Amino acid sequence: MTKSLRISPSAINTFFKCSMQYKWNVIDELEPDPGTDNLYAVLGSTLHKASELQDKFNIPFTELKTAWKILFLNFMTESKNLDQDCNYEKFLSRGYDLLKNLVELKKKWINKVKVLSVEKYHRIPYKNPFINDICLSGKIDVSLKSLEDEMFTALDWKSSKNENIFIDDDLQMSFYIYFIHIFYKVDFDKIFGALAYPANLHINFTQRTEEDLQEKMFKKIDLMLERISKDDFKKEPKIGMNLNDCTFCPFIKSCGKL
Repeated sequence: MTKSLRISPSAINTFFKCSMQYKWNVIDELEPDPGTDNLYAVLGSTLHKASELQDKFNIPFTELKTAWKILFLNFMTESKNLDQDCNYEKFLSRGYDLLKNLVELKKKWINKVKVLSVEKYHRIPYKNPFINDICLSGKIDVSLKSLEDEMFTALDWKSSKNENIFIDDDLQMSFYIYFIHIFYKVDFDKIFGALAYPANLHINFTQRTEEDLQEKMFKKIDLMLERISKDDFKKEPKIGMNLNDCTFCPFIKSCGKL
């Protein structure tokens, strides 16, 4: 294995759900099946971009709402494997509500924190005994620092309605907390990870210790890299047993398992 790899939370989750999907996408770089993009991803991309624009340019909600449809349609056209004739009107309506609630959530902390970064991409080299040229990567939606107690928070916006009740095991939060620890050189007890849900105005917080990261993150990464180094790709046992497992797979139509 000589190709440089970037390891992200989504890549790890994909690998352990279906390592063949990971291989086809990352190693073989196959083209996804036509029509396998979805409007939920477009909704999420639009929400993130609208939030970024407001944070960087202080755009009021009324102007963001006016621009929402254009942003949404732009991400639709950029989705090469999305059915352009799909019914997107309900997603526009839902997007307006999400955006309004997102702005309301921000008002709760606007005078209490300093925004350190918005949509910042992190890339950190990762040494391991299996593959050279590995880095951990990810983009934190918003990094915040409290003005009162100098606590740091890595926040990620979620367009879904469902809260992640297992946030203490959330791999994305582990990555983001680790990025904050490395980039700002602060101890883990000064860092929070947060999943923010505009759909119901909830924010869930979590923390990690160094031991947590070793158990919940680094061991999983090393197991993944060991398997890649041995060319150990297979469809994990549960895949194909329930078609819901494969709903958003970009290779669902060409996969021989189904």
